[in-house]
Amino acid sequence: MNCPNCDDEVLQPRLTKQAIEVDCCPNCDGVWIDRGGCLFFTRHPGRFSEKLALAVEQGRIGVKLSPRNKSRMMQVYYDGQYELDYCQSSNGIWFDSAKLSAISRHDVGFALNLIEDRRDSDEDKESVPENRLRRLSPHFVSLAGSVTGYLGLLWLSLFFLSQMFGTTLTTAIWVASVILGSSLLLSPLLFDSIMKKVFKVSWRTPDQLNNKVNIFIDKVAQQHSIRYPQVGVIDTAVPQAFCYGYTHNHARLIVTSGLLQQLKANELTSVMGFLLGEVVNRDMAIISQTQLLPFICRLLVNKLSVQQHYAFTLLIFLINKVEVALNFMQLPLLRHRVIHADRFSIRYNNPNIYMRSLIELNRACALVKSNQNKKSQDMGSQDLYISAVSCMGMLSCEQAIDIAAQSYRSQVLREDKNKQENINPDETLIEIRADSSKTMTNEDDEIATSLENTLLWQRSNPWSSWFEFFSCWPNLHTRFTYLADFARVNGLTPFVYKVLPSENKIGKNWDAFVLEFIIYISPYLAISIAPVYALAMFAGAQQFSITRIIGVMSLMLGSILLLRLLAYYPFLKFPQVAISMLYRNLNVSAIHPVACEVNGMLMGRQIPGYLYSNNTYIKDSTGILSVTHAGKVELPSQISEALKDDRSVGARVVVQGWYRHSLRPFMEIKSIKIADKLYINHIPAVKRSLSALLCLVGLVLVII
Repeated sequence: MNCPNCDDEVLQPRLTKQAIEVDCCPNCDGVWIDRGGCLFFTRHPGRFSEKLALAVEQGRIGVKLSPRNKSRMMQVYYDGQYELDYCQSSNGIWFDSAKLSAISRHDVGFALNLIEDRRDSDEDKESVPENRLRRLSPHFVSLAGSVTGYLGLLWLSLFFLSQMFGTTLTTAIWVASVILGSSLLLSPLLFDSIMKKVFKVSWRTPDQLNNKVNIFIDKVAQQHSIRYPQVGVIDTAVPQAFCYGYTHNHARLIVTSGLLQQLKANELTSVMGFLLGEVVNRDMAIISQTQLLPFICRLLVNKLSVQQHYAFTLLIFLINKVEVALNFMQLPLLRHRVIHADRFSIRYNNPNIYMRSLIELNRACALVKSNQNKKSQDMGSQDLYISAVSCMGMLSCEQAIDIAAQSYRSQVLREDKNKQENINPDETLIEIRADSSKTMTNEDDEIATSLENTLLWQRSNPWSSWFEFFSCWPNLHTRFTYLADFARVNGLTPFVYKVLPSENKIGKNWDAFVLEFIIYISPYLAISIAPVYALAMFAGAQQFSITRIIGVMSLMLGSILLLRLLAYYPFLKFPQVAISMLYRNLNVSAIHPVACEVNGMLMGRQIPGYLYSNNTYIKDSTGILSVTHAGKVELPSQISEALKDDRSVGARVVVQGWYRHSLRPFMEIKSIKIADKLYINHIPAVKRSLSALLCLVGLVLVII
């Protein structure tokens, strides 16, 4: 987008002290804010909206062109005296620098304060990368802790299960040990069977591989004294790579045909470097044994999800919980093996080529280019089950989908630019991939900048570290920060984060995080009241009453849940907001949502060519956003049936709800209007009713 005052100046993202990103002209300091974004900067959004609406009614067409669509903007006077430029088609507002300062002085409730620089100072550039790399924990710590925790949890589960069937203590110990030992010994063989029957892997000899890739694998194998691994290919458009095997001398490297089609030879060697890193670091042998049961759980969930029958809802939920429990003890290992495999790969490959290949693969993982009318039931088993290898693989499909969704607008802008310049992006891409000596400096900068802006929430919000702790994958910000540090330490200018991301100037709001965290854990604190109260009764020599204990716990839990629901579902107005402005609000979290209304088009779920995802998306002129009406378990409702109806895809919709950001950004539906038919989400009301009922039951039990 270009500045309305300075035609040749491209607007640059700038962060405000309110932790909301806006577009700013580097020359004249003018600011462009998309639809609804101004309401984030005022303490009186209702009054501001009324004054702006009155100014628009009295405005006239001006001469400045909208940065969004190049149409002539209206010249309006806010509060009758402060000149603004308003885009009628996109509802965005352009603030000249002087007018912005004047409005901030006039309206005490309005404040838009830009941060001068969100990067580290020059004197920090030498020390920060080394310091961050030193903070990378030794791999054997996460390896030993994860394996011990996983095996211990699984053994105890099998032991207690044997005890439930009335076996003796000695028999239970032997049964648990034999079952656990057998699964560990047979896991690579079972993986071989699954690869053959489910994924239909075709094994390649070294002569059938790309010559450069073959030489690279042979070189690494000789340097580390390991046997040349077997290489297999899964025929699916989704790019993914993973490995398994007993030991480093019996390794099997698996890649998909989609990955081979996306990458050039030098990029493919960096992917093979990642897989060989897992082999050399001994991660492959451990993960092959500890990931078998979670892998089977994910296969079952994928198979049952395709049926789209509510009879399987509870079963899917239970299998998911089993997988979460099995993966919980492995989380440190699963996260650290990615960072250390990345580190191994760039010892043999250019870090920038590796970073670019990661970006391309993440985009391709979400934007699967296949038949738009192809349904999930008609897909082959390779396409259907490939997401099951996510925790073992090089890429996280969920992370890829979120990145593609948030960077969708920048992709559209690049395509529009190519159309204006009569450039065919596919031909350009083919030409560049055919000649590796060519570079796309401007294109690379746009891709890198788009990714940095997309990862801004992960950099700035403390909740991202909390969710990363309970994830199988490191945040993409964490991953690219380490890669950029590796490149910088070796004297290269990194492809991403050319300037060091500041850890102290983005403005992490720790006070708000502490308050939200207390709200988040408050139900668990209420449940802990029961044993504390029981101990107090015992210490005071009072008559022990299980009824009273349950009553106190129910009353406390119900009261806290009611208070927490006030924070989760605030009773606010729902102003119209552009999707791009929602993504740019860095204060938002799962506990602290933004009440808003989004007008756009329903994209549906599992639409190859856009985002291959089970989520439903809504699209407006500024981006696309995932919308949901349910929690962790999707129950039958009118909204779910309407969203799954193929006739709803492409329809104009108006969605009111709460925009949240947890592991991924999404909008929880309060109401949705599809083709003049209004659907209401009753789940928040049901939650309030159940919490009130819990309070009532607890009060009755305490009184009795």
